[in-house]
Amino acid sequence: MKRHSKVLVLGLSASLVSALAALLFGIFILEDWMGDTQPILGYAFTMIVAVGVFLTGCIITILFAVSKSK
Repeated sequence: MKRHSKVLVLGLSASLVSALAALLFGIFILEDWMGDTQPILGYAFTMIVAVGVFLTGCIITILFAVSKSK
């Protein structure tokens, strides 16, 4: 069980770091790209991508931990 919790912690923290990277990318890059005309669309798109990256990482981590436990 100790090994599985280590996998979960590492995987979920990597998912969080990836989501933060996507969020920062969206804030700094997409703000210049969409910020002049429709800033709310740029921020909404950024949040959707960041949440999607985080949830995908969580799902992959959980599936990996479950497959290793069998």
